[in-house]
Amino acid sequence: MLLFSCNQSKKLQSGNQSKAQATKGLKDYYKDYFAIGVAVSPQSLRNPDQQKLILEQFNSMTPENAMKMGPIHPRENEYNWRDADSIAAFAQRNGLKLRGHTLCWHNQTPAWLFVDAEGKNVSKEVLLQRLKDHINTVVNRYKGTIYAWDVVNEAISDKPDEYLRPSKWLEICGEEYIAKAFQYAHEADPKAQLFYNDYNEITASKREKIYRLVKSLKDAKVPIHGLGLQGHWAVNEPSKAQLDSTLKRFSELGVNLQLYRVGYFCLS
Repeated sequence: MLLFSCNQSKKLQSGNQSKAQATKGLKDYYKDYFAIGVAVSPQSLRNPDQQKLILEQFNSMTPENAMKMGPIHPRENEYNWRDADSIAAFAQRNGLKLRGHTLCWHNQTPAWLFVDAEGKNVSKEVLLQRLKDHINTVVNRYKGTIYAWDVVNEAISDKPDEYLRPSKWLEICGEEYIAKAFQYAHEADPKAQLFYNDYNEITASKREKIYRLVKSLKDAKVPIHGLGLQGHWAVNEPSKAQLDSTLKRFSELGVNLQLYRVGYFCLS
């Protein structure tokens, strides 16, 4: 995946890290243009060969799964911080930028969030409060370490005649949950850059729906700073024309664009 960012990473400090830094990597070739990032798991950070690759080639990281709601908050009064903390600590030790992924998604979301003690759907007010509590807890834990969050992930439907993806979020809260998630994230960390993230953005119909959503948030003064394009592309797609038209259209929104593909190649 490609991640846009302007800041350079800090100098690596240990002997092994200095050796890794001496090897010129992607991050060094593009240091005057944008950061180069990679999606990581705790397991990859414990592997010496993968550590070496990360430190040589990248200056930004995104947790692949460790900060998603299911893994990090499986039960109402339980948080699993170990994996996310290990990634945050690695980034801090090595001067890498860190993105958070993701605060609100229709997948990997624990079932308890949507139901009461009897297994019935909770009210809109209860669900929004649970979302706020989750975002406040997670974002505050990593404030000052994470510079950007994917706040809402994949809320747009892939069906040409359908705007938002059917989900428990939409069923219980309506479209308002999207704006609320950004509001809660901004309240928790006013300095963090906040992104909406989605795929199939090169498809004309979905591109326009993504544009519509982001524009509606901006028009409503919702704190959104960027758009993440997942780039689930094939060898023969997108064409240059598709990519040019996609980037041109989204550039009209006046937000940062981050391109993701296969691991997180960062650009900003």
